[in-house]
Amino acid sequence: LLFYYLLPRKWQPSILLVANIFYCITQSLLCLVSVIGVTVTTFFAAFSIERKRCRRTLAVGVALVLSSFIFSKLTALFEISSVIFREGESMQGLAFYSFSAVGYLVDLYRGKIKREKSFLRLFLFVGFFPCLPLGPISRYDSLSPQLSDFHAPSWNNIVSGILRVSYGFFKKLVIADTALVALKTIASEPQKYSGGYAFFLIILYSVVIYADFTGGIDIALGIGRALGISLAENFNRPFASESVREYWKRWHITLGAFFSDYVFYPVSVSRPMQRLSRRIRSGKFKKLGRKIPIYLALFLTWLLTGAWHGLSINFILWGLSNAAVIIVAQEFSRTFWHFHKKHPSLKSSRAWHCLAAVRTFFIIGAIRLFDLWGDAVSAPRAVLSIFFDLDGWRHFFFGGILALGLSLVEWVVLALAVALVCIVNKVRASKGDMAQSFAEKKPLAALLCIVFFVLSSLIFGSYGVGFEESSFIYSRL
Repeated sequence: LLFYYLLPRKWQPSILLVANIFYCITQSLLCLVSVIGVTVTTFFAAFSIERKRCRRTLAVGVALVLSSFIFSKLTALFEISSVIFREGESMQGLAFYSFSAVGYLVDLYRGKIKREKSFLRLFLFVGFFPCLPLGPISRYDSLSPQLSDFHAPSWNNIVSGILRVSYGFFKKLVIADTALVALKTIASEPQKYSGGYAFFLIILYSVVIYADFTGGIDIALGIGRALGISLAENFNRPFASESVREYWKRWHITLGAFFSDYVFYPVSVSRPMQRLSRRIRSGKFKKLGRKIPIYLALFLTWLLTGAWHGLSINFILWGLSNAAVIIVAQEFSRTFWHFHKKHPSLKSSRAWHCLAAVRTFFIIGAIRLFDLWGDAVSAPRAVLSIFFDLDGWRHFFFGGILALGLSLVEWVVLALAVALVCIVNKVRASKGDMAQSFAEKKPLAALLCIVFFVLSSLIFGSYGVGFEESSFIYSRL
């Protein structure tokens, strides 16, 4: 920030370029080679697409850009598949900047953007360092112009950006890494920790992955804001969702938008799908003919989403389970409509909305258990034990929570931190971005919040003897 704002503004893109390279080197030399390799491939693929605009050229370009990502997934396939227990990591954030590059090529092919003729500016876009570990997945037309512009120093941007960064570290270190201790204890022996433990595991893993992922995104967006650069929001209170479909519009928004724009919609309206639809509609199954393209495209999208997490059976089942739940809900939508027509007061009832959100939370949480184990049976067995393992519930209620690696004080701190995040989310939903508002209207309060989050992370974060470094979960994908 000092170099960025104190040196002449015309140097700002160059400073960001150096920061990209420096960040990659601090991760590993392989990270730098990978980012440069993806940028080189994207640069020449774009040149070919502009010169000869055909689908085959686009397909070859996309395949080459994704080759490193696919190779990393294939090598990871022979290692342990759980994102929680994985010791080795693939190249950090490879999926996120590869997908940004793919989006750039597809948008160029569609004529939405013009080819970037400067290799360095393209490298600046592909390897923009705040987005490298966890995203968000950036679109060229929204991010690249900002990277080339000159930004004047702004107290509001700097303070609100640092506030969001400190809040992100608070969520990561105080909530995610603390709860991860208990999570690993339960997940390490799923047959031992069943019943009530499995029910608690759904809640615990949802807390861990939310605090971990949103914490990392807060850090990325906060750094961008401090630099005067706006990055896309990636979350919008996902646990307030009343359906699985709504949940995935609120969770990892940029990834969902990527798969919708570049997989789901192109596949659903493709010529083969339309021919299949007409063939089915010409027979006895007219309604089915209209739905087939959408449902097949949905299954393919979720199959690829599961493969994005990993090529093992548990992630494939995770993706297909989400698709199945969405399709079942869609098929019963008419029944739900008639039900609410008969009981209109329910739809406006706050209790009904809360019940729907809780139901969605546990459906998503149960499906998410596929993340924890690299097989196809552990997750369903854990969910079934919730309903049939009474001994597991008895052990859990009689002091079981204190045998998971955290002391009573740590559980209290964790609960208070989670409550604070819930309050912040509620206030942001009604009043907008608190960090920006604090920096503009209450700068002293913003500075005090920064101090609070920093001290809380230092005092209550997962530091000290026995601390094991825990990188962001999604950076291991």
